[in-house]
Amino acid sequence: MLYKCGGCNWKGTEKELEFDATETCFGSDKIEICPKCGSYFIQLVHNKK
Repeated sequence: MLYKCGGCNWKGTEKELEFDATETCFGSDKIEICPKCGSYFIQLVHNKK
């Protein structure tokens, strides 16, 4: 899968992303973070098959 940052236009794979752990009412969750600028505005742009 290919991801894109809406903040700085970085593109990369899920392995390159950084993650932040947060607690929600449904339990723990991981939030994707851009490794270049630290933005939380990460979008999935292409799903490799």
